[in-house]
Amino acid sequence: MRKILFLFVLISSFAINAQDGPYLVRTHEIRVEGNVADFIDAQKTFYKKIAEDAVEREKWAGWACFQSVTDPNNFVFMHHFNSPEQLENLNPMDIWSNEIPKRLGLWLPDSSTYTVDGTYASQHVYQIAGNILSGNPSNYFYVNLFKASNASKFAGNNELWGKEVIKPQLGKGNNPNNWAYGFRLTNPNWNQDEGMVTYNGITFDGYESLSSILHSAAYEAEAKPNKYQQSFNKKAAEMEVADGFNEIHRTLYRVIDDTWR
Repeated sequence: MRKILFLFVLISSFAINAQDGPYLVRTHEIRVEGNVADFIDAQKTFYKKIAEDAVEREKWAGWACFQSVTDPNNFVFMHHFNSPEQLENLNPMDIWSNEIPKRLGLWLPDSSTYTVDGTYASQHVYQIAGNILSGNPSNYFYVNLFKASNASKFAGNNELWGKEVIKPQLGKGNNPNNWAYGFRLTNPNWNQDEGMVTYNGITFDGYESLSSILHSAAYEAEAKPNKYQQSFNKKAAEMEVADGFNEIHRTLYRVIDDTWR
């Protein structure tokens, strides 16, 4: 039985089947030029239905489409898998064959008003290692990339962050209403000295609305100390999980649609 994970969107965008594990998410970035609205409509009315059919047939665990808020022509697809075996055994034609829409009674949408560049960025696979969920969908996500030298420290820090900061404030005020963290499995390389890998850790902060994000990020001249973060900082230092990694990139996405909605 699937557990809704967040995204990721969730329930937004992550659903975990704990009995199979490790739960994986494969990302694929594309760039769309032309009529972006038509592209988005096609995802909602056609491709989502194809993806839902694939979930029913257990070809994968889920599908989601995100749009960058700061670069609206940039989209990322997230394909979810209950196990490495499910990912490896996937035959794209089992999902995207022309026979599938015929069986579902769907008509291929007109794509003449836009072009899609699938070479915009490479694909990567992540293991979702932990999450805290509210049971309500997130409509926006911050996707945060980290470069870490120690996997156990990164995991320990995030487990503590989830327990001390995320969980007690989940969905309250302008705080995230879903959260998850994980590891990049494609070229993870934990040796910082070699400088070969750009990032190997990832976290997701899900919010109900854009206004929640903007309120949480807004400057306050006399901001009150956050007791939850203060507790986290103290315990992270005591547990020696406060260092060994750096956030190197953050992107804000709007959730276009997913197979959990």
